Amino acid sequence: MLMKRILLIGQIGEITRSINDGLSDAYRVQMCSEDMDLIRSMEKATNPNLIIFCQIGVEEVDKAFFLWIKKYRPYVPVVVIATPEKWYTIESLCDTDQFTRLIRPVTIGTIEETCEGILNGNELSLDDEFIDEDYTPPVQTGKKRVRILVVDDSPLFLRSMKSMLEDRYEVILANSGKKALEQIPKKRPDLVLMDYEMGEMSGKETFEAMLQDDGMKEIPVVFLTSVSTREKVFGVLEHMPAGYVLKPVDKKFLYEEIQRVTDYV
Repeated sequence: MLMKRILLIGQIGEITRSINDGLSDAYRVQMCSEDMDLIRSMEKATNPNLIIFCQIGVEEVDKAFFLWIKKYRPYVPVVVIATPEKWYTIESLCDTDQFTRLIRPVTIGTIEETCEGILNGNELSLDDEFIDEDYTPPVQTGKKRVRILVVDDSPLFLRSMKSMLEDRYEVILANSGKKALEQIPKKRPDLVLMDYEMGEMSGKETFEAMLQDDGMKEIPVVFLTSVSTREKVFGVLEHMPAGYVLKPVDKKFLYEEIQRVTDYV
């Protein structure tokens, strides 16, 4: 069974890390700073079942988040964690059933119970009426065996990925961005897993080349990266890939991402 996904938004620090640690055994949690551009990118890449907005430590809340989430993602439940004073500044924006309020002090146990109650009690689905122009639905690949192209300039990593994936998927390997661009028209993969930090031709450059080609631009790309700083994550996501996975790769999470992007083939 796939773990449900939570996007945790807030100032990256002790509080958000403790929430992440408390929820990570039961859910796939992705932390994100309160930068609106990053929120939009991360939301698209992770496709969360629930969003937690932790207002603690955020000096000035970007009200655009609440306006955007209500207009374009009203099917995604949002848990807002705030002090009484901070809640007063955004209460009028959280005026629909989409939002659940938790006022500090609040325990990790209470946060867990709240998430469990929302996720188990509300099986919300997408409604085309609310999908914005940036939304890209999962690629439909039918019931055939999913074909994955793995692109990385490390032979050792390529062998490791092939070993990890070949029992479930058809795996093709390319040791450079240039070779990937040669392989894609011939092999027509359903998904490309690509290292972001390759030499000679980076993952970003390869992805940009794919987007310029009518025969490649619809193939989803999930970036693999070993750097998790805010600047690097933003750099990975600003081009709107289908997702990203941190190295060293967690096998279970990788399987979940592949299933999500390829529409549970």
